[in-house]
Amino acid sequence: MGGGAIEIFNEKGIEVITGARGQAKIAAEDYLKGNLESIGSICHEHKHHDECNN
Repeated sequence: MGGGAIEIFNEKGIEVITGARGQAKIAAEDYLKGNLESIGSICHEHKHHDECNN
């Protein structure tokens, strides 16, 4: 997810979690339990498909 998108979500009061992997149901359950943490990875270029994991 790019920095611009993160900024828009944050302005709307939406928490952004980057770097979650695996089954969506498990990720949602982990989030609700407070166990899902963002890795803070931000993509700086649109050409990187599935490569931004810094």
